[in-house]
Amino acid sequence: MFFPEVERYGSMYRQFDNPLMEEYVYKRRTERGTRMFSKEGGIKAPMKMVKEGGALGVLSDQFVWEGVYVPFFGKVTGTTPLPALLRKRTGADMVAIAVRTDSPGHWIADMGNVVDFSNSDGSLAGDTIEVNRSLETLIRKSVLDVFWMHHRWKSIDRFAPQDKKTDGLLENMELTITKIGVDMGLSRLGRLEKQNLEFRWVQNVVKSDGTQGTEGCKAFVRVMPAALPELGVEIGSATEAEGTYTVTRMQIYANGAEYMCVDRLSQILRVNGKDYMSAINNLL
Repeated sequence: MFFPEVERYGSMYRQFDNPLMEEYVYKRRTERGTRMFSKEGGIKAPMKMVKEGGALGVLSDQFVWEGVYVPFFGKVTGTTPLPALLRKRTGADMVAIAVRTDSPGHWIADMGNVVDFSNSDGSLAGDTIEVNRSLETLIRKSVLDVFWMHHRWKSIDRFAPQDKKTDGLLENMELTITKIGVDMGLSRLGRLEKQNLEFRWVQNVVKSDGTQGTEGCKAFVRVMPAALPELGVEIGSATEAEGTYTVTRMQIYANGAEYMCVDRLSQILRVNGKDYMSAINNLL
């Protein structure tokens, strides 16, 4: 047994399409007392077992369309929120486990430490990010043992809007900043850590009656540096440094009203009040 104090073990699984194979595999998996819960049966039964002190296994390294879209090895992909959801509803600890080859015909179940959620913002997406980080740590110990034939990073185009401009925002989500001069401002922009930036500007607008006016705009952007700033020096010209950043969240206001909010980690894509991610969120 993995943990002597645990009396019951269970696992979430997908039923086989072939009924004969399903009967055979189910019998083999349960003959030693392990309970099997199909994902088609919901989470009430497995959640009850966890609340009563049981241990539940969930394969959280595979792509799911109806999951939360968070980074896995640096690339955003659909990930099951079930471990994070069970943790919130049961208060149970979570342990990352991976199997690696020790020698030909011999494998070791590598038990990672209890997943640390101290850096999570408390959301399902935030907790799932920490789950992925724990799995990444274990996977790096034996990359060849990963089931790479599984298409882990599928496109999210199924839920993306058809508007090409907005679709491009989701795919690229990059920000380029050109800084004039070398000072402490450049030093802050070059920090290799998450940064929250705020931009303010005024723009001229033409109203429906033909008159002109101005409106104030603000943008709140959360970024991570994609590369160190590139410095350009030319005699007789101001020194320029250009930095490229990966954007995880962008919120734009025009004249006090929200125009756009895109957050790849929290599943938010809202443009002019329309929520394009409701198809995913309704499934959670």
